[in-house]
Amino acid sequence: MQIVLPLQVGSASDIAVRVFAERLGEGLKQPFVVENVTGAAGLIGAERLAKSRPDGYTLAALNNSILTILPNIQRERVKFNPFEDFVPIHGIANIPTLLGVNEALPVRNVRELIEHAKAKPGELNYATGGPGSPQHLAGEMFMAMSGTRMTQVPYKGATAAAAGRATTIPRGSRSSRRKGTPAPVLSRLRTEAAKVLPGLKERLEKSGLELWAVPASDLPNVIKEDHARWQRVVREANIRAE
Repeated sequence: MQIVLPLQVGSASDIAVRVFAERLGEGLKQPFVVENVTGAAGLIGAERLAKSRPDGYTLAALNNSILTILPNIQRERVKFNPFEDFVPIHGIANIPTLLGVNEALPVRNVRELIEHAKAKPGELNYATGGPGSPQHLAGEMFMAMSGTRMTQVPYKGATAAAAGRATTIPRGSRSSRRKGTPAPVLSRLRTEAAKVLPGLKERLEKSGLELWAVPASDLPNVIKEDHARWQRVVREANIRAE
């Protein structure tokens, strides 16, 4: 069985998914192969799942960015419907959103950062994983809420951006199946996922991640709320695909 991950090897989502795949495979007595299908900000991997046969043999780990940000920014390119084309199995891990600065910057807390940014509008840079990435949108949200103006410096992915002291991917990675997957297969996957996830808490925390064991029944509302939130940010900041 295969788990498609539309993100790079070594990313926070990659770590979470591989830990989950190992335990899920043990529980089901069926090994899972994690395949990193990168490109087009995650679109290629997500479309791999959308086009796969709904036979229960292809799973995908999709994060907040792929399911709720890309459809708002790249409407013309996104060929899948995040609300209708995928069936959720379980939430896996939450990757905390962090705000950090270079130690040379003369600020020690958020209040001082805001004051510094207001005194130098547009002069401070903030690193992101690229235009339209979660870090970019989180930065736009921060500026809107704080009344500041900073300049985005896009990197090729969140891992590279972290070296520049950036926010990390918000919200969680979740496992999904193609719509149309047989009900017995879906039920077994959900049941086994719920069993193995509590045992992953310590391993995830050692990697800086949080267990996000959200059941399938709650995920549709989570996706809808996140989609609406990022839709507002994209509209108000006039963010366009590049």
